[in-house]
Amino acid sequence: MIERKPKSEKPKKSKLNQPKLLTFDDYAKRAPLQNGNQELHNGRIVRIPHATEAHQTLALKLTQQLGNYIVKNKLGKLLSPPIDVIFTPHDVLQPDIFFVTNERLSIIDKQVKGAPDFIVEIGHADKQMSYRKHAFETNGVLEYWLINLNKHTITQYENVDDELVIKEKINIEGSLSSIAIEGFKVTAREIFG
Repeated sequence: MIERKPKSEKPKKSKLNQPKLLTFDDYAKRAPLQNGNQELHNGRIVRIPHATEAHQTLALKLTQQLGNYIVKNKLGKLLSPPIDVIFTPHDVLQPDIFFVTNERLSIIDKQVKGAPDFIVEIGHADKQMSYRKHAFETNGVLEYWLINLNKHTITQYENVDDELVIKEKINIEGSLSSIAIEGFKVTAREIFG
């Protein structure tokens, strides 16, 4: 009897089933631009919920205060959704309120191509903003305010060495002075009241 040698098995190539990371161009083809309810997070399209009445009311109050101050002092441009902010080819977000200084207005076209100087996000829970905060800090946002509608708090972050660190956290009795918008100061009561 002839002994047969087992067939040598070639090692199977391990193929990771990883979907393609989408870019802004892919996102623009799949999602109608400036519809206000989709973003691109790390190459994945993410549906974001529409704003509540409380969110809209607060955003409008703060936008009016910021806008009046910025226009009066000719500091730059204040924007809000729906407009895409392209942080990286794989990260396209629509911050609630954001500001770009006069010196950097060239980043604004049909979309904003680069990080704004100042961003405000309004939400019901601080932890839901972690990916957004990461995108902001690693792309050079100078100042970020996170407004918590449930707790009536505002957390002010300052960019220190590409990390947004808490500078101040206030409740309804407190006030904040902006870092990126020179001379702008507001009380929490003016925003939440």
